[in-house]
Amino acid sequence: MGIFAMLSMVPALVMSPFAGVLGDRWNRKKIMVNMDFAIGMVIYGLAFLAFTGKLNIPILFAGQVVISLMGSLFEASTRAMLPDLIDKEDFMRANSTQGAISSGSMILGPIIGGSIYGFGGVKMVFFINATSFVFSAVSELFIIYAPKILKQGSLSAKVFIADIKEVMRFVPRHRGLMQLFGFILVVNFVSTPTIVVVMPYVFRKIIGFTPQQFGYLNTFFTIGTLWGSIAIGVFLAKMNSSKLMKIGLIVTPIANVVSAMLVFPESIRFFGGPSWRFLGILGLVFIFVGFFSTFVNTPIRTNLQKMVPGEMRSRFFSVLGVMSRLIVPVGTLITGFLLDIISWHIIMMFSSVLFLGFSIVFVLKADKEAYEPSELVPENE
Repeated sequence: MGIFAMLSMVPALVMSPFAGVLGDRWNRKKIMVNMDFAIGMVIYGLAFLAFTGKLNIPILFAGQVVISLMGSLFEASTRAMLPDLIDKEDFMRANSTQGAISSGSMILGPIIGGSIYGFGGVKMVFFINATSFVFSAVSELFIIYAPKILKQGSLSAKVFIADIKEVMRFVPRHRGLMQLFGFILVVNFVSTPTIVVVMPYVFRKIIGFTPQQFGYLNTFFTIGTLWGSIAIGVFLAKMNSSKLMKIGLIVTPIANVVSAMLVFPESIRFFGGPSWRFLGILGLVFIFVGFFSTFVNTPIRTNLQKMVPGEMRSRFFSVLGVMSRLIVPVGTLITGFLLDIISWHIIMMFSSVLFLGFSIVFVLKADKEAYEPSELVPENE
């Protein structure tokens, strides 16, 4: 499973910069359609091998590498293409809708997947999964999309490097964009390792929640993000993005501090360890955190889409994605070592307070452009 997880992430990480360059040079709609069809065919192949009893671990690993590479191409085009399909005033609603669909699928997906597996085994899972990709590709054929003038010329190593350098030079020239870029990296470095390393350790080993209870905690956060996305899309889409973002930047880290306080040894003893009452209280806090985190994530995504020109949007989000993913293992490694020498509740509280501190600094010091941006124009060399 560890190797499988690695094969899901590493190829996509390596492919992401190339996918960004291709997403800015090729027709994004055609990339999406072709990648969905291709992934569907690969999974149909795995389904056939499963039906004939010839599926084995090496084949499964090889299939996952191919799927990961093509998925990276699909993702780069999708993130860059959405702003081309709608007016700027609808960016917030579109992103909140996308967030709601994503959160809903994370809740329903395991339920549906488990039901399909129970009914027809892994063969049926592969077959239905492949069919869903083909259905997705067919639906994408009906997207009305007129791409802007794409870059001409053949793609070489020199051209690839030049295209990536163009993005790396563009970001530092615009203070508001640089502040958003840096804030995302800092939050990923500070908060993600706590979520990935410390929280599972605390909830499973220290408190003693069962795997079922731990799964509920993860679901509570997703429910919060679902409700937050719906709230933004239905009620708050026209709200000033600056106000929405500032609310999220203050409330979310404060809620994180509260969650850190709840896992102090004294709190665990007070609530009776792995009781359902304790689970319910933590669940409410997690819903709260998930709800208000959308007040940060959705405006940031919307602002970045407005600030980055369409002709380099795919490359920008690919570079941001690579840097965000690369910085997480560093923080995770440091957190793992600290967990051996410092109490878990100190690490969680320190991470939460640090997140709160960075958020306050951002609210007080960030340029207006970071909150209410307009499309930026690359400067001539």
